[in-house]
Amino acid sequence: MKLLEEMSWPEIEEGLKENSDRHPASGGHEEHGPHLPIFTDTIQAVEVAKGAALKRDVFVAPPVHYGVCRSTRGFPGTITVSHECP
Repeated sequence: MKLLEEMSWPEIEEGLKENSDRHPASGGHEEHGPHLPIFTDTIQAVEVAKGAALKRDVFVAPPVHYGVCRSTRGFPGTITVSHECP
């Protein structure tokens, strides 16, 4: 499995000779009740990406931790971005 965040640039350069497919993981930072971390969506997305990388030779890109969080934006720790253009 090739985790880009753990590779040096020469390792990435060498790996690109074999395959240039990348699998980005994306998950929001938002509340999931008092029993789960706000990082839950990202954890799940990263684990799915790693599972795909075990079955297919792809790079797993670092996760994007942000999303549009409408219903949870009022909770402490939630980070949301807007999907509207200025």
